[in-house]
Amino acid sequence: EGRSYLLITGQDENYQDFRARMRTIFTERCLEQLDFDARFRSRDGQLAALVGGVGGAIDYAECPDTYRLESADDDAVTFTLIGHYIQQQPEETDTDFLTRRAGGAFDSTMAFSIRLVNSAEGWRVDEFHSPRFPYTF
Repeated sequence: EGRSYLLITGQDENYQDFRARMRTIFTERCLEQLDFDARFRSRDGQLAALVGGVGGAIDYAECPDTYRLESADDDAVTFTLIGHYIQQQPEETDTDFLTRRAGGAFDSTMAFSIRLVNSAEGWRVDEFHSPRFPYTF
């Protein structure tokens, strides 16, 4: 398999219970989009989570994300999540960059579609993206 998994203990240690709880939040389609079955496995019924970070997010600005409603009806709500990003300029010291970042400055934005659907089981997240790690999902 080549991947390392860490066995989870505590509240989330039962794989089936954890997966069932995720299905109260996300649609099966969304779990597939998020690579749930690659990130989480059952090891004799115990939840095992893929080991490994997703990297740093130094370019994610300390500026609140913004949202734009695209559509809403009884079946679905779609909105755009706008993430803010900042890049250190060539002439900028690390301290100056971190100060600018902490002050809420940003240099660019990226837009992500988020979709909620009203399924037979109730409202669920059907499409999700993380602005903090835009290239991992």
